[in-house]
Amino acid sequence: MALGCGIVIEERFLKAALKGTAYTLPSKIFVALLEVEPTHATTGTEMEETMEVQYTTYARIEVPLTEWTYTAGTSSAKGKMQNTAIVKWATPSAVGSRKVAKFFAITDAVTAGTNYFTGKLTTEQTINVSGAVEAAALALEVSAE
Repeated sequence: MALGCGIVIEERFLKAALKGTAYTLPSKIFVALLEVEPTHATTGTEMEETMEVQYTTYARIEVPLTEWTYTAGTSSAKGKMQNTAIVKWATPSAVGSRKVAKFFAITDAVTAGTNYFTGKLTTEQTINVSGAVEAAALALEVSAE
């Protein structure tokens, strides 16, 4: 499984930590719903074109940086970040065929952008016309794997 940090964030972190290269964090982050499991090197553009769910009103959703919580790691578990509030995507107004979101990605743009982290949804989202599309608080979890 290739879930966790995207390759770009890993490279930036290593350069910042070990070489002193300055790194500017994004001021906004967006969460994308994916039908297909991304790889470590999946780009934001590749996600958008081949992996993200597609329905008429779908768009990546901004989740404010203040709506994430960190749980420190222990000797047997890695630290993790989780969303602190329900994340709601637009309700589908039309779906050509049934979609099932199984994964999510955190990017720095509403389209394309940089893939920072990916994870598996704790509960798969079957997307139906007029159905709610949301992730409960603490349902989006990422770690630096």
